[in-house]
This record gives sequence, structure tokens and C-alpha cells, in this order.
Amino acid sequence: MVYQVRRLLVSPLFQEWKAKNPEAYLTHIFYMTEMEPQVGYYDQILDKITTFTMADEITRNPEQQVFKKEDTIRPLLINDVEQSTMRIIEKARTFQEEKYKKENVVKEIILLQNLDIGQVYNVTFITDSFKILNMKICAKRGDVLQHEFRSLMDLGKKTE
Repeated sequence: MVYQVRRLLVSPLFQEWKAKNPEAYLTHIFYMTEMEPQVGYYDQILDKITTFTMADEITRNPEQQVFKKEDTIRPLLINDVEQSTMRIIEKARTFQEEKYKKENVVKEIILLQNLDIGQVYNVTFITDSFKILNMKICAKRGDVLQHEFRSLMDLGKKTE
């Protein structure tokens, strides 16, 4: 995933966009099985995020409103990411096999971002029984900092 940022930085499309959006900063790298990775940049002045789809040809997606729980969108400090995406996926799969081995994973979603607990790979596995295993894995050390396992049907419900 880090490779995608380096690839984006040297692309003419990005360089032209960045010249017009100098205040925007890297906030996340998103990957989901069967999709091309996306790299997101946040513009605090506009309070919007622009994503770049990292296919064979890089494309810029339209600016979007930001969905945020906190007041601040933290920058992703790519040089502080020491764990490779493959290592994190292996760690997440091992964790799932050890803790929830009866669950069959059908979709993997990985979001590299900077949260209040630090820079993490926010890994979500969706199972064929409509359950979600979400793991926050440290981008520096590779250890599972938090995890949650629940039904997909509970997503819209308020928790007490």
C-alpha cells in the first residue's frame, strides 16, 4: 500500500492536482478485495477528501464530503509505517483463524490511517454468516491493538 503513495506522488495527474491544492495532505490508503487501491488526501479548508484510484492508469475521483467522528482528520505519516500490507494481512488472517476459526471470510477491507490510538491498519473481514471482524493493527509494530466481532445486522443499532 505504501508503494501506491510513492507511485502517486510522481504521477503528472497528482502533481498538477497538488499544485492547485497545496494544503491537502495524505490521510488514508484503502484496499478491498476485487478493487483497485485508493489513496485519499484531505483538504482542511474545503473539508473535503479527494481520492485517487490506483489502477494501471491513475484516476482522480471527485471531491467528497468527509465522514468523521472527530473534529480532526489526522495526516498519515507514511515514513512511520514499518509493516507491509502483506504482513498485516497475514497477521489478521492468523488472528481470525485462532479466535474465530468457524467463520468463513468472504471480503477483506484494509484501511491504513492515523487514528487516536496511532497509525493503524484498520482491517475488516466480512464473513459469509454476515458478521464483521474489525482489527486495529499497529502500522509500526504489527500487533493487534483492538478488535471487535459482531453481526453486520448490528451496524445500524445504537450501543449503550
